[in-house]
Amino acid sequence: MSRPADIAEMPGSNAAPSHERKTIVIAVDNSQVCKKAVNFVKDNFPQGYKYLLLHVQTKTMPPCLGNADAAALAFDMEAAIDEEREVDTQTFLLDIFKPQAASGGAEVGTVMLRINGDGSSAVGAAICQFVEKHQPAALAMMKENKSGFTRFFVGSVTRYCAVHSHVPVIIVPE
Repeated sequence: MSRPADIAEMPGSNAAPSHERKTIVIAVDNSQVCKKAVNFVKDNFPQGYKYLLLHVQTKTMPPCLGNADAAALAFDMEAAIDEEREVDTQTFLLDIFKPQAASGGAEVGTVMLRINGDGSSAVGAAICQFVEKHQPAALAMMKENKSGFTRFFVGSVTRYCAVHSHVPVIIVPE
């Protein structure tokens, strides 16, 4: 399995493996459709499980610029964009997904991983590396609705995880 470069778990994340309860990792992004994955896990695995909501945050890639002043400005803008995206992600995790998952009475943790890189393979590799490290009972994620053309050229995080994960992958259809 390829390893993504520079994966960092956010401070305050509670990602320690739970030995008392079985854990299900639910991979989410900042979209409302991921609520279906949370509901699926909550409805089908209500007792005896801990849920761990996982979001992989990719780093904004700066444009290639020949001018030093323009590059410095782009770097500053990149940092501001990344910070704004992290705030949005924390909002989705803590204000939307966590209360929804906890509504069934389960213990719920949240983790945001930062990676340098973008694309389905990098995100999928980060998820698989996290799952391999923490050994949950299963990984749950939404089926991605991409066209065949997009899947062929860009790839699919769900497909990557289904092929490379060392734990069962629950793929929730839209």
